[in-house]
Amino acid sequence: MSSLGFLRYIDRRTLKRLIFAVLAAAWCGLIFYLSSQPGDESSRTSGGFINFFCELIVPDFSGFSGAGRAEFVENLQFIVRKCAHFTAYLVLAVISSQFFVTFKKLANEGVRKPLKAYAAAWIFTTAYAVSDEFHQLFVAGRSAQVRDVLIDSCGALCGLALTWAAGTAVLHFSDKKRKEREND
Repeated sequence: MSSLGFLRYIDRRTLKRLIFAVLAAAWCGLIFYLSSQPGDESSRTSGGFINFFCELIVPDFSGFSGAGRAEFVENLQFIVRKCAHFTAYLVLAVISSQFFVTFKKLANEGVRKPLKAYAAAWIFTTAYAVSDEFHQLFVAGRSAQVRDVLIDSCGALCGLALTWAAGTAVLHFSDKKRKEREND
């Protein structure tokens, strides 16, 4: 018997809840880890990320002088860091919404109206963003920014909108297929 044999005794909803709880905790852990980096290390991390992608997409980037490369990367730092905030919390909202949807009271007794689950996911994600900024007050070279919480919250809203749109499309497609089968 495998070490995961206990999974056969868990219903789908509970298994989904467990999977998304683990994913959310792991994603929160990644955010916490990145927020724990001192300011200079965080800048090096994002600078390395920018350098890597510039090598791939900016024509003749490898031909830039050392100072030219540094200036180019520095000019992109702000926007890349804010996009990272937005994306990190978009992903957290998507994951946490799927966790909250597993609770019938939050899912409005159906998959079609998960507004309470999405509200819970947005509140959770925004609260985590606030706690993340508070955490950064205690990290060397970092500070708390209300602007970052707003960016994180907007990322969460976009993630929830995308989740809702994808769910609606899937339901529409499955309803259409079901009706086609009934008419055959």
